Amino acid sequence: PASIYWAGLRRLGIVNSQIGSQASYFDATTDVIRNTTAVKDDDHNALEPENDTEVWDADIVRLFENNLIPKPDNAGQFSSDIDFRITKVESKYLRQRFLDAEKGSVVANVFRNDSFQPADYPWQWDYPESLNTEVYHAEHFSMLAKIATLLYYRLLDTKRTASGFAGCGFDLDQSIDDWWKLCRDQILDWDIAQFQNWIVQQKLARGSDRTFILDLHRKIRELSSSEALAAATADLIVVREKDKRPNKRRLIPGRFQNEWKLPTQRPGFFSDPKHLPYLLDFRSGIASQIIADIFEGLRR
Repeated sequence: PASIYWAGLRRLGIVNSQIGSQASYFDATTDVIRNTTAVKDDDHNALEPENDTEVWDADIVRLFENNLIPKPDNAGQFSSDIDFRITKVESKYLRQRFLDAEKGSVVANVFRNDSFQPADYPWQWDYPESLNTEVYHAEHFSMLAKIATLLYYRLLDTKRTASGFAGCGFDLDQSIDDWWKLCRDQILDWDIAQFQNWIVQQKLARGSDRTFILDLHRKIRELSSSEALAAATADLIVVREKDKRPNKRRLIPGRFQNEWKLPTQRPGFFSDPKHLPYLLDFRSGIASQIIADIFEGLRR
């Protein structure tokens, strides 16, 4: 997690992007301390520091030096009454950082507005027109990933019950049928050829993914019911697991099948029309919370 936060500080320009990794930052800090220590030549004249690279964004340095953001005492401790509630000063600073550093992104587009409505998925956001292609494919790929996952869970649950284990507790056939009614038409309208070309151009295709996506999409197009889809994709799902989990397969008897438990999912994962269609949310829920906190701070 620390590396992810660090990457965010660099991407937003809060820390100088030339600094590089955390290790590079600590090296740079050491250099700053060393080079600002009084060094004199043979005539006892002070020498100028060799390294004048600014580590932190000038605006956050100004906020820090003027005590406008929390700072630790000489012992490195923060005040006992500090909390995570974002202040107006912090909110204004972060909003500007996103606007300056993330031009053309979904987040920057949101921050151009005066208010914000949280959303669970990126296609529900107020995203810029320049991202139409990416968001369009993200939504449909999320739908396809969801039905693949439901089919996998159903097949695995069938294998486990045949081995004498208790069922998972969800009517997965019903979930698959509900997905079929909600999403099949959208999946068939999806320009799958454009998606395939796009992931190749962007170097996003991995291994056998393209073949699996095309085969599953073809079966959804050719078959006339969710029951037929569940029956016709069993071999496809088995091959997929063998390819992706060769040493940890759950669809064959053994330890990994015995220990499998249905993962804890978001409420409505198997039935709510808001969440049933989608598997991937691209962390939109987390991003929504962060942005909502910033907008709340702006209103203080």
